[in-house]
Amino acid sequence: MSVVRPVKREIGARAGDRRGLPSRELQELWFATRRREWKSLVVVPASPGSSVLHIAQALGEVGGAIRMSPVKVVNAEGMDLDGIAMLVMDMSGEVDAEPKPEVLGSVWTSGSPGAPGPGRDFPVGRGAAAARATIIAIDAVAENPLILPVALAADAVLLCVELGRTRLDDARHTVELIGRDRIMGTVLIRPG
Repeated sequence: MSVVRPVKREIGARAGDRRGLPSRELQELWFATRRREWKSLVVVPASPGSSVLHIAQALGEVGGAIRMSPVKVVNAEGMDLDGIAMLVMDMSGEVDAEPKPEVLGSVWTSGSPGAPGPGRDFPVGRGAAAARATIIAIDAVAENPLILPVALAADAVLLCVELGRTRLDDARHTVELIGRDRIMGTVLIRPG
């Protein structure tokens, strides 16, 4: 599956949507990702220095509203080695104890008050394996290859390409590192 619909960067722009959900494009993206069964979805930028947390959060909002159950969103951007190891074990169900929030980074569950913002972390509930759906935002693997085990432990990966910013070589390298068969699709992000 390839998702090649432009996605607005501003999640706050919810014109005409009385329910407060993200844009129509992001709602369609949620349904496109659900064509394939997954419990954990990694959202990865193709460009070094890019962040995809806004896409992960928006998908979590839509998924939580549609599924009528919370979707866990994990910000693994900039995560250290201990956090990466704990997250991978958590995703595979190997962690019995409650992970420490300072190790996993910021976690937000759809339906909780507010979303993670600068300097605002949310406590980790049960592990990612215990959640019905978990969406994890990671760094570009070309920039931080140590985050690759998170992408490889996920059921599916969504590759994000920024129009006018992402170099074709970066996108190809990301696909090579993660593996074409693991990537469920690509989303193009319009510069905002």
